Amino acid sequence: MIKTIRKEEMKTVGWSGGTTTEIMILPQDSSYKERTFDVRISSATVDVAKSDFTKLDGVHRTLMVLDGKMALYTDDKLLADLSPLEKNEFEGSDNIRCLGQGRDFNLMLRNGYKGSVTGFKVNAKEVIEKVAAKCGDVIFVHKGEVELSDIKDGINIDKGNAAFIESDKYSIKAQEESVFVIVELNGF
Repeated sequence: MIKTIRKEEMKTVGWSGGTTTEIMILPQDSSYKERTFDVRISSATVDVAKSDFTKLDGVHRTLMVLDGKMALYTDDKLLADLSPLEKNEFEGSDNIRCLGQGRDFNLMLRNGYKGSVTGFKVNAKEVIEKVAAKCGDVIFVHKGEVELSDIKDGINIDKGNAAFIESDKYSIKAQEESVFVIVELNGF
């Protein structure tokens, strides 16, 4: 099963360094603000040259740069110097300072959930075959357009939109040069 997540359904709010757009949150009735989520997937702009990330005790984070360059520091030590499609994992309780501007992609996990983030830049008509993770996969299209297909469904997802896939196997076919992120989710 493939469920589309349209950008019109996503919530965008401000943070001290720019804006953040919530792509998906689990459980569905949970809240980022109240810290009742198990999984939160988002994309954010970093509009200022120097910003401090919100502390999130008990949250494991993966951050991938989509556009721009970002250097992440913890307690004034370089943690990672990231270019597009490069990522770094850290704990939400860490003091993270970001130098640089651009757009990033975030996976936040709590309460025993596990997950991974992989970025892809593909040419038109390129096909990627996947086996979905235990709890499903989320595809977020940053640039371009892709066709997602499983045994029953086939849908196109374009820039700024996403999909949640619960099928055992699926394929991704780029309709044009595209950049997208796959999040693989696993429970305890």
